[in-house]
Amino acid sequence: MHLAEGLKQNHDFIQITKSMCGPIVGVAAINENYNRHFAENCIAYNAKAFDYIVDNPNIKLVILSSPLSYYLSEENDLLHEGSIQNEDRQIVLTSLINTAKSLIKYNKKVIFVSPPPKNGKDIGQCLERLLGPTILLAESCSIQKADYLENQRDVLAIMDELEKIIEVKRLDSLLCDEQQCRVSANGLPLYRDGGHLSYFGSKYLLKEMSFDVKNEND
Repeated sequence: MHLAEGLKQNHDFIQITKSMCGPIVGVAAINENYNRHFAENCIAYNAKAFDYIVDNPNIKLVILSSPLSYYLSEENDLLHEGSIQNEDRQIVLTSLINTAKSLIKYNKKVIFVSPPPKNGKDIGQCLERLLGPTILLAESCSIQKADYLENQRDVLAIMDELEKIIEVKRLDSLLCDEQQCRVSANGLPLYRDGGHLSYFGSKYLLKEMSFDVKNEND
């Protein structure tokens, strides 16, 4: 979880994550590298995580985050309700909303932190070339806003719908202007690869981010 480095600056938290297994109860992605057995384990892992959270009265706030893109790729399938199905944005959206609503029913405050802007390129690798000690041909690593909106169209659509149910912290609001999205700050990289924040990026972006544990209905 690339948010951990930033969160631990100001918050005590328990990290419950599994690689390539987003925080969505009842659904998992399948591809040539992650088979049905992995997907079944992912679904079981999330079920146990959900039970642990709702049974622990000391947990007041649940922060969800996922790139979501591997659930929405046409190259991947979904395991849902025991059957393998083609990629389906509505299944992902409905399952994510149901996960949030179920946690809220147990009096948990739920916040979703969006993935950082991306354009399909390895920004971390680009920044390593641009900011590293080796003198290489200079290039711009910045993400054009239009490229980001196109590349993440389906993810952003889910964010828009999810925002009607819970609070969504959008990293693009911190990184993007009307033309482009920043990928470095103070001469240091904000990204470690194409879709994850670096340690510095996590600390830099989350240091001022507020995570109020109080529910609006309290």
